[in-house]
Amino acid sequence: MNKDLYLKGRVAFVTGGLTGQGLAVAKKLASHGANVIAGSFCKENLTSQKDASHYPSSSEIEKVKNILKKYGTEIVVSHLDVPFIMAFFR
Repeated sequence: MNKDLYLKGRVAFVTGGLTGQGLAVAKKLASHGANVIAGSFCKENLTSQKDASHYPSSSEIEKVKNILKKYGTEIVVSHLDVPFIMAFFR
């Protein structure tokens, strides 16, 4: 079975997609034809900067867009605050 046919045109939502393993997953999905939404919490949005080294900066957003564009699929890369989004579902 051709894996590209399975993912082509499907949408993949990758949290933590701006760096590390999340970025690797986003690249792999895009390389197999998936349209990718990649997001991560950015350190500029932290209320306390003590954990800032664990988060990417918002400047990574453009870098990741450019990396993923080369696969020729639809790409959305953005700041993502999952706990904030989940509050709407409670």
